[in-house]
Amino acid sequence: MKQILTLLLLGCILALAGAAGCTSNDTSSPVVVEYHRTGGFAGFNDTVVVYENRTADVSRHGDLSTMTLDAADLTQIRAMVTSDSFQSLRDEYLPLYQGYDLFSYEVTAGGKTVRATDGAVPEALAGIISEMDAIITQSLP
Repeated sequence: MKQILTLLLLGCILALAGAAGCTSNDTSSPVVVEYHRTGGFAGFNDTVVVYENRTADVSRHGDLSTMTLDAADLTQIRAMVTSDSFQSLRDEYLPLYQGYDLFSYEVTAGGKTVRATDGAVPEALAGIISEMDAIITQSLP
């Protein structure tokens, strides 16, 4: 039963993250940003969805958790994803040379999706990636 609920919640996060109505605590809280990180030597496949109500749903290796962000952290994340720097990014950034252990990132906010791979991450995306990675780390038991 727990596995079914986990799969349903993960499906909700991934399928509806860009729309209001898929939150863990408040179904009226819109999404601020959705982040997806894959790759690396260990084969990471992590997702973070941050909501306006300061909650963040984190999926890591199939384990789901919800955490509450500090108001200052949410303000900083919101500022980064609404900045002209982020909004002016291209849709995709690929490195000149591919590698088997590189991370790939996808950030969706405000109707804009940006994809990048290690070795080609623009500065305007690096701060957002750092914040999302910190949320993943904080969610670990």
